[in-house]
Amino acid sequence: MSTISAIYENHKSASKAINELKTHGFNRDDLTVLTSENSSDLNIQIQNDTKTSEGIAAGAIAGGLVGTAISGLTGGLGLIAAGPIAASLAGAGAGAGAGGLLGGLMGYGMPETEAKLVEEKIGKGYVMLGMKVDNKREDEVKKVFNNNKPSNITVH
Repeated sequence: MSTISAIYENHKSASKAINELKTHGFNRDDLTVLTSENSSDLNIQIQNDTKTSEGIAAGAIAGGLVGTAISGLTGGLGLIAAGPIAASLAGAGAGAGAGGLLGGLMGYGMPETEAKLVEEKIGKGYVMLGMKVDNKREDEVKKVFNNNKPSNITVH
């Protein structure tokens, strides 16, 4: 089992990759989406009445994926996280402050150098997609991600 992560400059490219993964029969519950809450082309609805004391709002929806709005991970940068990474980031974010995103990404299994790159790109409005797959389907996911022109792809 490995995790493949891709970073996209905009939500349009990331959405195309998500839709292509669905047509290849991948389960959306295995897909991770991470992006900035402040991205200009973001189309997400958050139910503000579900906030917890840790600054987490359940019920965000991104491209049909149920996600979580998480605040306080990078000095005020709000995040939208959907999929397996949401729990890792929520645990890291409970009062973590700066560095919480980095720790959450590393807790997700991402090497530190990749986590730092993702943290930087998310701060600039990029979108990260991640997919845990059996090794036999790794090439298929990489092909889908590459078809949609990511700025970076890693396998960890």
